[in-house]
Amino acid sequence: MTDWNRLTLRSPAELREQADAYRRVGQTARMINVREALFKLADQFDGLADQREQLWGGPVRDEWFSSFG
Repeated sequence: MTDWNRLTLRSPAELREQADAYRRVGQTARMINVREALFKLADQFDGLADQREQLWGGPVRDEWFSSFG
């Protein structure tokens, strides 16, 4: 994701993409506390994506979220 936007405007797919990015960086982190913090952020982004999908009754279309950006 190149453009910054509020978490409330991100689709579940975008949130999961960000979670994957945090995990990739976490895998290369040398300091344990940094690695754990990045993995925790990734888990939080995945959790937010899960909540958003449950709220809408399933996977949410990215087009719906892009209409707010």
